[in-house]
Amino acid sequence: MLANTIKEDFITSFKNKEMEKKNLLGLVKWEILLIEKEREVTDIDVIKIIKKLLKWINESLKTKEDKALIKEKEILESYLPKELSKEEIKEIITKLEDNKNIWLVMKYFKDNYEWRIDNRLVMECIKEL
Repeated sequence: MLANTIKEDFITSFKNKEMEKKNLLGLVKWEILLIEKEREVTDIDVIKIIKKLLKWINESLKTKEDKALIKEKEILESYLPKELSKEEIKEIITKLEDNKNIWLVMKYFKDNYEWRIDNRLVMECIKEL
């Protein structure tokens, strides 16, 4: 489970005195604890937390190039599932029965690959095909 991996990596980074990583994972861990007060945490919850932090980091990187932020981005991205490539997306689209209906294709990807796709890339592949 991703939440357990984050917690273990937090402890390891603390022991190894990797303060940047420890602090960043501490933020993620805190968000996880808030959810745990209400219900059991899923991998999707953790991915949402990471994506939220990545969105903030990407917004900050638009205004200034900061090596610390770039490192934080790399750390967080390492916990996300690998995104589907353009070729993989095209292959899936061609196998779909109703691949001419943009909304049905998008719904299929959202239902089955929500955290492994970039919606813009899926739209681009649909248009190309």
